[in-house]
Amino acid sequence: NADNQKLDAALTGLAAAQAAFPLVRLCDFTLTAQTGKIEIDLSEYDMTQYRELWIYLEAAASSHIMTGYLDGVPNGTNQTVRLASVNIGEIEPNRAFCKFIVWLGGYLSARGIYNYQQSAGEFTAYNGENHGAELLPENLNGLEITGHHYSGSAVYGAGTRVQIYALKK
Repeated sequence: NADNQKLDAALTGLAAAQAAFPLVRLCDFTLTAQTGKIEIDLSEYDMTQYRELWIYLEAAASSHIMTGYLDGVPNGTNQTVRLASVNIGEIEPNRAFCKFIVWLGGYLSARGIYNYQQSAGEFTAYNGENHGAELLPENLNGLEITGHHYSGSAVYGAGTRVQIYALKK
């Protein structure tokens, strides 16, 4: 009937618009327990189809982190390659917002940007260090987000949210 045809046409148009949109969400999750290492499996994705990865991390207030690290995990190994790091200072309790950008041309390189809430209504921002890695996009199997705290007990708290988007070529 005519209503079904209109619905089919609208769904076809929506699918075409989504296919043309250059940004793809690869994952979005929230930690249910605290952890010192966030492991993200990307093995189901063909990284050669993307220009960049955008990794957003919102650390829960219960997080205990001074420096955040983003590492790549090459195919066929459990070794990691440092991609970026950001120093967010001594914050207790810590509520930090981070964006890591990973460029997927040739070898990988990345940059991290952090900001954190010092007190009500006051935020401070830092640019992190970027690290080039001898890791080709087609060999990127996953990511790890870790941290450091001078006390030795760096953790991302329950409620920490991670979102990863990919920019299509």
